[in-house]
Amino acid sequence: MDTSSRIFEGVKSVGLVSTHIPHIVRYIDKLSQIKVITVSNNTFLVFNNKLKLIETCVAHSSDINVITSDSKYVYTSADNEIFGWKYGHKWKCKSFVGCLQRVEHILPFGPHLIGIDAENVLRVWEIRSQELTQTLPFNGDSFRMTSIIHPSTYINKVLIGSSQGSLQLWNLRTQTLIHTFVGWKSRVTQLSQAPAIDIVAIGLENGSIYIHNLRIDETLMKFRQDWGSVQSMSFRSDGKPYMVSSSATGHLAVWNLEDKRLESQMRHIHSGPVVGTTFIEREPLLVTNSSDNSLKIWCFDESDSTGRILYQREGHTKSPTRIRFHGSKGQYVLSAGLDSSLRAFSIF
Repeated sequence: MDTSSRIFEGVKSVGLVSTHIPHIVRYIDKLSQIKVITVSNNTFLVFNNKLKLIETCVAHSSDINVITSDSKYVYTSADNEIFGWKYGHKWKCKSFVGCLQRVEHILPFGPHLIGIDAENVLRVWEIRSQELTQTLPFNGDSFRMTSIIHPSTYINKVLIGSSQGSLQLWNLRTQTLIHTFVGWKSRVTQLSQAPAIDIVAIGLENGSIYIHNLRIDETLMKFRQDWGSVQSMSFRSDGKPYMVSSSATGHLAVWNLEDKRLESQMRHIHSGPVVGTTFIEREPLLVTNSSDNSLKIWCFDESDSTGRILYQREGHTKSPTRIRFHGSKGQYVLSAGLDSSLRAFSIF
């Protein structure tokens, strides 16, 4: 029996909202609700559509590398193991093992789950049985995987981007390479499915964005943000022909896909890299998060096509230096930090 003292055992953390891991947005069809999930070191946090914290998960043994979801489970990876969580956070019911190195990418793929580790090996598990069914090693010198998506309506197929700039379309059921896209000699940092079938956005390390037709292997339009590497991208799905891209400098670009031009810029929306951008389906609402410990929802109802803050959750961007309990029942914590801010956090 464990007889060690529990006097200084942690109970909960406050003031942690977001890290460098991109958020995810889950759609709960039965309840007509959305949930926004962010990573906070070795746990993930679940917020409602007004960014009120409603759930936290049991702590992982180490920091979370990647988080994603499908209609049934939330998937997280810590080091070289992948976990599946049912009911959002309450039950860690799946464990997918077999990766020898740190997991870098996870993609739910129908009844299967895809994982890519630091050894540049792609593995496929059957979700129901948790059985490892496929192992595909890639040569890192010629094709080091950096991103992966499942193009809409492309049955059994995935599109993989590489650090060398080329892309490959694979049929995982037959384990065959269907087509290689030459690319543009810059690391592929992001892939995003457009609302239109066959069309994807390809974001590069040099700041270029290509809207590409996969079926005919043809670029439809090209954009370039002047702030460096493309950190994330998202398309509006409410009838407006806009796409956003983000940068490591905290800026956001809004692109007009109909006129093929830059529509507007939103500068300094975060004080760190904007690592995640997601337009909520059929609404003019954009979710962003950053390594500056903040999570925000923007409403795009302005005439200049820029967004205004609707909801936000923030913590200190730098270490706190003074902490005091406040309130008649000590229900708040006041903290001052190296970011020159004073904040109040509820501990309930």
